[in-house]
Amino acid sequence: VQALAATEARAAAAISALTVELELPVQAAEQIAARENFGIEYTPRMRRMDAEGLMQACPAVERVGWLDAELRPVHTWERGGEVAAGAFDHLGNPRRKQAAERALATGLPEVLGPADGAKERPVFIVYKSFRRGAVVGAIAVQIGAQAWTERALARLPASGTAAMAVSLGQVPLCGGPTTEPTFFDREYSIQGQPVRLTLTAPR
Repeated sequence: VQALAATEARAAAAISALTVELELPVQAAEQIAARENFGIEYTPRMRRMDAEGLMQACPAVERVGWLDAELRPVHTWERGGEVAAGAFDHLGNPRRKQAAERALATGLPEVLGPADGAKERPVFIVYKSFRRGAVVGAIAVQIGAQAWTERALARLPASGTAAMAVSLGQVPLCGGPTTEPTFFDREYSIQGQPVRLTLTAPR
């Protein structure tokens, strides 16, 4: 009973850390969208400052872009600076296109996780729309899923008592098969994303 209680407490702490680490860039995207809504024209310099500030505050964020009403990229910044806007494509990927369209339609943040079975490196993309008079667009924020996991789990107190693995649906992010039997296996929802934790028994 004590082992189960300790494992459940560690799982709860991990989920809390993962939730916070994903909520931070979502909230930052909402704040940027609020500034875009404010009524003054947002200049590329102001957008660059927002993108750089977001990436500095949230190290798992890899890319920040602005889209027009047709979901065409207008500006894109990565950690090395501004890149060709088209490098952050959304129209060519049906899942991304649908998520961005939902964000435009609802005005709410839309978090898109990696697809099960996808071969590319797993990422989240956060979409948040803005409207300034007749100008409509969206902010798109790309988050490295592995970096998100590593940063969140680094918040936890050190523990050598059990091995932990994290996956998004069927996409493994950290940890993996061990020779130890699984003691705890549960799926949670974070920002609508299915996060699965498995832990071995405490030793």
